[in-house]
Amino acid sequence: QGAARVPAETFGAPPTGTWCEIYEKADLARQLGDWAGVVDLWGRAQVLGVTPQGPVENLPFIEAFAHSGQWETALQLSRDTAQAGPDEVAMVCRLWARIERETGAGADRDAAASQIRTEMDCEEHK
Repeated sequence: QGAARVPAETFGAPPTGTWCEIYEKADLARQLGDWAGVVDLWGRAQVLGVTPQGPVENLPFIEAFAHSGQWETALQLSRDTAQAGPDEVAMVCRLWARIERETGAGADRDAAASQIRTEMDCEEHK
């Protein structure tokens, strides 16, 4: 017995080119470690003019930009996300701790991570 299918004639085709579609694809690509795919999806969102529905939806993109060595973009998205409040600051701090564990050390990476730790007082948000 296969999975139930929703008839397209009832609900129509799934929407394309929406933020939701892009975010879901980006989160899946993140889980697969397809950092270039996540970055490409961010570019597609920019072209389509669709934006995150909440600051937490920036997290896969922050991680992808970091893994792709695009530290300035990762920093800016981190700052944008953290402006939402203390919960988001804590999430960004935890994400950057993971980024540090999963990316190779280097001057740019170390400088970006240090900047986030200082700006967001990450020791306070452990």
